[in-house]
Amino acid sequence: MKLRWLLGGAAACVLVMLVITYIGFSSKNNKGVKGEEGTEQIIRILAPDEGSVHKQALEETAQNYSRIRGNKQVEIQFISQENYQKEICMRTDEGTNTDLIICENTMMPSLIDMGILEDLTSYVEGNVKLRYQQNLWTNAISDGKYYGVPFTNDPYVLFYNKDLMKKESQAVPKTWDELLNVCDHIKGLGNYGFGFAAKQPEEVTSFFMQVLYSCGGSLREVNGSAGNQVFQFLLQLKNRKQISPDTINWSQSDLAHEFAKGHIAMMAGNASMASVLRTSRLGFEVGVAGMPSGKKEAYLLHGKNIGITKSADVEEAKKFLDYIRELDVANFLTKEMDSVPVLVEGVYEQKKIGPGKELVSDYMKNGVTKGAYDSWFDISAAVANGIYEILHERNVSVQEIGDAMQDKVRVAIIDK
Repeated sequence: MKLRWLLGGAAACVLVMLVITYIGFSSKNNKGVKGEEGTEQIIRILAPDEGSVHKQALEETAQNYSRIRGNKQVEIQFISQENYQKEICMRTDEGTNTDLIICENTMMPSLIDMGILEDLTSYVEGNVKLRYQQNLWTNAISDGKYYGVPFTNDPYVLFYNKDLMKKESQAVPKTWDELLNVCDHIKGLGNYGFGFAAKQPEEVTSFFMQVLYSCGGSLREVNGSAGNQVFQFLLQLKNRKQISPDTINWSQSDLAHEFAKGHIAMMAGNASMASVLRTSRLGFEVGVAGMPSGKKEAYLLHGKNIGITKSADVEEAKKFLDYIRELDVANFLTKEMDSVPVLVEGVYEQKKIGPGKELVSDYMKNGVTKGAYDSWFDISAAVANGIYEILHERNVSVQEIGDAMQDKVRVAIIDK
């Protein structure tokens, strides 16, 4: 009896030990899957908040990827444009896990310089690189190494009120001088001839670059003849009351809403702003044309890149990059985000509001991505300050503004 009791007790102890061992193994195994903080089952992507249509497209893409057997769940965290740079820096300082970052292509050199992004050279070189439009790689490279891939191709275009232009017998302007003249004919009470976004330094600097390069200038010589031409153009817009005093408070989305209300006759904005107009109550037909030029046509390619952070599960993040490069997925993003194809074999579907196929073809064939600098944030702050002064202050000297801007830009470039 005693022996039977001892044997039963021993068996119970063995059973308990087996259960404890199993639980411990399961816990350890689950930690291996989830990671110490239980987050490794999720790929986190940081993206700028640019309106509901673009958010829906990204979220749908993330959901479709997550449904595929063997893939991790993708979580997209949308941050306002105003706080985007600050948020990236804060997350880096705090060590907060983010696997991929979607950013303006002009911003990527700064993120590379900050040491945030993973070197993707071995991944990009070869078939990956050849799949993309080659003129989109400029700001993803540093010292011959690749740190990101193109995500969107979103050039500036000129949106205009077709009905108003027809009523006033005005042709779509092809030069900046023509734009000033057209504005004189179509501006009116409660209505301005032209508009561009100037709320964020990066936004207004992108517009400034568009005009500057079309006039034959560069950021290395903003106080030269081309830069002076741009400053005079901006001054004329203000003095002839062709732009709203609220311009400095408008983001691109704000600008698009003002245009949709009929408060602005023409606006310079990214092609993707067509999605904002399409969801607005328009009382007129919208036309879309290439941007006016100065000395030359400037098919500047704006848009976004996507890069993998150094804190990421790199191989899992690469799987997501592979997914968005699949032709049907890439075409879906191009269509839903109202952009131009990033892939060589990408398809562009023309919509009622948006660039025509001929204009898109011109951008794909002749487009140029002007190289940004590691000090993009400092450069854009210097450019924005000068432009704000022109638009806001009275009795300004464009030469003095140009000289001061040049000094700040030069210091920003040299310091880096």
